[in-house]
Amino acid sequence: MNQDLTLNMKISCNNRLFIRLFISLLFMIVVSGCSIFTAHGRLEKEGRIAYGNNDFDSAVYKASQALALNSDYKPAQILIQDAFKAAVLSHEDELKRLRKSEEKFRWDEVASRYNSLVKLNQTIERLPVIRIKSGELIEFNILDYSSELDSSNKKAAEVHYEEGMLLSTSDDLATKKLSAKEFKLAGTYIPQFRDSDARYEEMRKAAILRMAVFIEDKSRQNKFGAINEVVMDNVVNSIFNDKDATEFLELVSRDQLEIILSEQAISQSGIVDEEMALEAGRLMSVHQIVAGKITQIIYSPPEVTMKNRKETKKVQIGKEKYTNEEGEEKVRKVYGTVEAQVRFFTRLTSARINCSYTIVDVETSKIMKSDTFEGYASSNAEWAKFEGDERALSYFTSQLVRRGSQQVPVAGEMVNRAAKKLSASLANSIKDYAR
Repeated sequence: MNQDLTLNMKISCNNRLFIRLFISLLFMIVVSGCSIFTAHGRLEKEGRIAYGNNDFDSAVYKASQALALNSDYKPAQILIQDAFKAAVLSHEDELKRLRKSEEKFRWDEVASRYNSLVKLNQTIERLPVIRIKSGELIEFNILDYSSELDSSNKKAAEVHYEEGMLLSTSDDLATKKLSAKEFKLAGTYIPQFRDSDARYEEMRKAAILRMAVFIEDKSRQNKFGAINEVVMDNVVNSIFNDKDATEFLELVSRDQLEIILSEQAISQSGIVDEEMALEAGRLMSVHQIVAGKITQIIYSPPEVTMKNRKETKKVQIGKEKYTNEEGEEKVRKVYGTVEAQVRFFTRLTSARINCSYTIVDVETSKIMKSDTFEGYASSNAEWAKFEGDERALSYFTSQLVRRGSQQVPVAGEMVNRAAKKLSASLANSIKDYAR
C-alpha cells in the first residue's frame, strides 16, 4: 500500500513539474509577442536577412510591412531606421560616382537611383505613427528627390532619342531595329518625348524581318497525315498571336507559300527542300527562311503492365458477449484482419517527333542559326482489380478499382500532341532569334 502511495505521489509531482514547465514556456512565448509565429515577425526576419545581404531597399519594404501590421514591434522599428539610412547612403554614394562618369547611358542608372529614393520616401511617408516605449515619435530625415528624378528622366530620354536618330541613318535591318528600340526607350522616360512615338513606329516598320517557314517531312511516316503542315501552322499561329514577337517579325502564311509554290511549279506536293525554299523566299521578297526537317516520328503503341500486391486491414468482423469483473454481461466488438489480392494495371503510350532546322539569309544563303528539337507526349491510364475482401482495400486502391479498365488516346492524337510541343519549342526559338 505504501509503495502504491509513493508511486502515485511521484507521478503527481512529475505532472505538476511538467505543467509548470509548460506554463513557463507559454509565458515566454507570450512575452516575446509570439514573433516567431506572427506575420510581422516573419517579415522583420526577412528584412533582417535582406539587410545582411546589403539589399537595404528590400529591408525597408519588409520592415514597413511588419510595422503596418504591428507598429509597436520594436525589432521592426530598429530595422527600418537602420535600413532607411543605409539605403539612402548607398544610393547617394552611387550617384556621386555616376556624376563623374562619362558613360553615354549613365543617365539610365541615375534615373533608376533617384526613382528608388523617391519610392523609399513614399514608403516611409505611408508608415503609421511609430512611437518608441518612451512615447517619442520616430523621425526620418526625408529629402525631396522629385526634381532630380524629373531632370535625370529628361536627360535619359534625350540620350536615347539622339542615339535613335544616329542609328536611323543605317540601311542595315538590325541597326534599324536598334534605332526603333532607342526611340521606344526615350518614351519610357518621358512619355511622347518630342516625336519619339512616330520615330519608333517608322523605324519599327523599316526594321521588320520578313520570314517564311518551310517544314519538310523526312520521316516517311505518312500514316499520321501531313505533320509538317501541322507544325508549320502551329508555329505561324503561335508567333502571330504574340504581340511582343511580331514587333519586328512578320511571317508569311502557309496559304501565301502554297500560292507561290503552285504558280512557280517549284513543288507539286507542297514539300520543299532548302534550295527550293530559298528560291521561294526570293520570289516572296522575304529576308530569311526557316528550313526545317522532321527526321523521325516514333509512336509507341499502348502497352499494359501489371503488378500484384496483397492489402490487409484490421476491421470489425463481429460482436461477442462477455462478463466483466462485476459479473455484468456486456457486448464488445471483435476485430480481425481481412485481406485482398490486388492487380494494378498501367496502360502507357507515347509519341516522339525529332526535328532539325536552319535559319538562312535569302540574299547571302548564309546560315544564321541552326538547332534541333524534340516533341514528346505520353499518356498513361491506371486501374485495378481485386479478389478477396473489399474492406481490405486502401482508399487509393478503391478508387482505382472503381475506374475500371482505362483507355489511352489513339495514335493520331498522340502524334498531334507531340507535334504541338515540337511547334511550341520551334516557335519560341524563332521568337528569341527575332527579338
